[in-house]
Amino acid sequence: MKLYKTLSLSASQLTEIYDSLGGKYSLWERLKRKRIGSPMMFYSKGIKEIDALQALASNEILINVELLKEGLLVRIAERTNTYFIPFRKEEIETIELIKKDQKVIVVVNALGNSLHLWENVDYYKGWEIFIQELNL
Repeated sequence: MKLYKTLSLSASQLTEIYDSLGGKYSLWERLKRKRIGSPMMFYSKGIKEIDALQALASNEILINVELLKEGLLVRIAERTNTYFIPFRKEEIETIELIKKDQKVIVVVNALGNSLHLWENVDYYKGWEIFIQELNL
């Protein structure tokens, strides 16, 4: 698992990372699947690199997850900086959904890490689709 700072990568490096995850879905594939991206979610805990960003941040760290053909791309928004962490499908052990009050807590277990995110419970169904797409 590696945390990349978006602005420090060239276009070819970014393309290489997307290609390592099977590439993006075409417009037709995205329409057919109805959902390949999560809403902006709040980061809770689980990855030391993001924990270090959270310690320096003046606001909450926001996370967005995009489903790619062979994995997930986790985008991280911290103040004016953006980062991302790619997870190949075979690196993802489980994705757990926990309904708690008016929240859905998403736990992505991969490479010995447990990424904890949360959002409004209305997005629960979308995460079920993600999990089906990844065959978890």
